Amino acid sequence: MGQLCKTYNLNAANTYDCLKILEKEGYIELIDDVFLPSRLMFSVTYQQLYEYQLSETKMEPLIKTLLRSYEGLFDYFVKINETDVAKRLDSSKIL
Repeated sequence: MGQLCKTYNLNAANTYDCLKILEKEGYIELIDDVFLPSRLMFSVTYQQLYEYQLSETKMEPLIKTLLRSYEGLFDYFVKINETDVAKRLDSSKIL
């Protein structure tokens, strides 16, 4: 996460807080092991994620980008590349 924040001039505390909120709500799981590549799995139904998107419109671009970029996010943990996701999002416009 440090490199992502540095590359895109993001506030590390805000970025971490956003990820922790998603984890607390059960949408993602953060693993703090630096030796493992980042992985993501949505542990909710598609309908629940859709309802979340509607209620938290600021998160919609991130969710759509993840769903369009990676297959199997509802079935198993998928390796993701944060740099690629940030580039696709043009994250400076979102955060």
